[in-house]
Amino acid sequence: MAYNLHIRKENYWEIDNPKIDKEKWLSLCKADPTMSIQYSVAGINPNKNEEIVVQADNSCTWRSPKSGEEFIFYFSEDGITLGTEDIQIRKAKEIAASLGLKVYGDEGEEY
Repeated sequence: MAYNLHIRKENYWEIDNPKIDKEKWLSLCKADPTMSIQYSVAGINPNKNEEIVVQADNSCTWRSPKSGEEFIFYFSEDGITLGTEDIQIRKAKEIAASLGLKVYGDEGEEY
């Protein structure tokens, strides 16, 4: 099972309405030249060599200016989910600060 990080409101499990403003998120993505909005994500199934397309409405891909690697930030109203690469965590903290949110692990620990 994969371990993920999440950009979300502090103690979201104790808040009645932990929703993230989609328009603020999309505005941030549009304003950042290293990010691009994605409505689906495609990959290749290594077992069957077939393309798999997954809906990812309002998610963004971030391309690191240093390494050129691409990382996806999956949006939902409850949070923005990402992987655990150090470079992606640094970008997540920048995004979180811009949106007035924080970065948490699957077990609730703050990054």
